[in-house]
Amino acid sequence: MPLERVDHALDTARAKGVRNILALRGDLLPGQEGAPRGDGFSSALDLVKYIRSKHGDYFGITVAGYPEAHPSKIPKGSEVATDEGYESDLAYLKEKVDAGADMIITQLFFDADVFIKFIKDCRRVGIKCPVVPGILPITTYRNFKFMTETCKTKVPKAVRAKVEAAKGNDAALAAYGVELATEMQEDSQGDRREGAAFLYYEQEEPAVAVLTNLGLLGVAKNAVVVN
Repeated sequence: MPLERVDHALDTARAKGVRNILALRGDLLPGQEGAPRGDGFSSALDLVKYIRSKHGDYFGITVAGYPEAHPSKIPKGSEVATDEGYESDLAYLKEKVDAGADMIITQLFFDADVFIKFIKDCRRVGIKCPVVPGILPITTYRNFKFMTETCKTKVPKAVRAKVEAAKGNDAALAAYGVELATEMQEDSQGDRREGAAFLYYEQEEPAVAVLTNLGLLGVAKNAVVVN
């Protein structure tokens, strides 16, 4: 986004009383190399720095974190990032936090152990802010395939087997998606109570069902729902 549009978005949010911003670079279009458009920014780090310099502490700023490293760090043909790629992505995340981010919402994952390790690694490098798991309830096979391939998310064999078994039966797949999302939220949180970020696409019912299963529907202020 050009700087003019960034300023307009932030000023409008402030005028409307919005206090929290999720600061993302956004996905690059085909052929883009990450260069800023006009006088805009090339990274979320630059955006976080700008928001803090322009608006001080008015906004609470959340940034994205990648338990399996950013997809750009995962070599083509591989399911996992190299150790160097993972550590460099973690170092970049710390830069965003040091620049003024208050909270981290993670990219989707399907293995709670991956998230738990990520939390430990964040603390190891000095990231102390809340790290909230990004949970995507599976709704359709098409969305599952698109998101996992785009984000290069590793899918446990047991999860993939159940998804494949329910392929063609959207009701059964959605029911399993709610069950899995509930389990992941419970397993990833442990004794922590830092919230949940449910990622959904024009279908809020799965997120509501998971909140109900978790007993959080009456205290939804503890959950961040991102559409």
